[in-house]
Amino acid sequence: MPVDERDTMFARMALNKGSEPFRQYYESHPEKTEQDDFLRSLPDLGSQETPTYTPLGSPVTDGLFRMLSDLRPLAEGMPSTRPSVSDAGVLTRWAKGLAGYLGADDVGVARMNPGIYYSQRGRHEETFGQPVTEDLPNVLVVVVAMDPRMIHKGPLAPEMMETARGYLKAGITAIASACVIREMGYQARAHTDGNYLLVASRAAVAAGLGVFGRSGLVIHRKFGPCIRLSAVTTDMPLVPDEQDLASVAVRCFCRICGRCARFCPGRAIPEGDSVPERENPWPLNAEKCYEAWRRMGTDCGVCISACPFTAGLDWKKLEESQGRREVLERILLRCGGKETPRPFDPTPPEWWS
Repeated sequence: MPVDERDTMFARMALNKGSEPFRQYYESHPEKTEQDDFLRSLPDLGSQETPTYTPLGSPVTDGLFRMLSDLRPLAEGMPSTRPSVSDAGVLTRWAKGLAGYLGADDVGVARMNPGIYYSQRGRHEETFGQPVTEDLPNVLVVVVAMDPRMIHKGPLAPEMMETARGYLKAGITAIASACVIREMGYQARAHTDGNYLLVASRAAVAAGLGVFGRSGLVIHRKFGPCIRLSAVTTDMPLVPDEQDLASVAVRCFCRICGRCARFCPGRAIPEGDSVPERENPWPLNAEKCYEAWRRMGTDCGVCISACPFTAGLDWKKLEESQGRREVLERILLRCGGKETPRPFDPTPPEWWS
């Protein structure tokens, strides 16, 4: 089912009160008005009014996100020439190698479908409500690993700084890859934070780069949820990767683990033992999550920090268990169990002092 970007938390919070998109959206969604007005009344992320503000860290986050926003015009353009190479196998190897060379820690390929694209755009007033009409057949998905040592400092300012660094690195990798692919004679559009035409997490799962965990985040085989994503849609012939067959084992483990839900400051992650049968089985309460962010002043990161996969839990152990609960429970105990406090290091980076 396609997602309307206008309904996402970030799109709603980006609306300027009194603007035409603001009026149109809340006339169509009056049930969201009271909650969203309350969220807007809270201090902005990274602002001096928040308890986590620091003059040596918070401006780093703002500067990196501003830089990525300034790069938006480079995300798209016309091919420079006609293609001279058309072999899908050769081009797949080349495109993945290119993305790795430019900064990706992992890369996957998927066929695009309407469920990966947003149905309407929502992040910027000039394109608000426009249908997403792009129809490119393939997507190259970029994974950038974040530093767990910085994420373990969440919800303090260094964690959000690391998030910004991850999005910037992933964004530059996607934009540069798209520019080069256009030089090869193919259409290519980069999708980066604040400038997606697609749901990056869905593209990553379709490209075999991970599966959805209880937190609603993509769990990568090597890096767990400690990643940021970008993507490049293109008409370059590419061979798609297969979806990860370990999804059932990971879902079973998340079912008995629940550490992300237990430590979530906003109580936004579903608890309990049930696993609905759908693509993302544990839907996040975005309003509760975002409210916690605004109250703290950062994007938190506690669910990532608490996850055993961030600590390096080997997927092979889950695959070998074939979903047997007693084996999964023993694995969880070796990872610290359900109640062991998550890693937390409040010390700032050395270069702040």
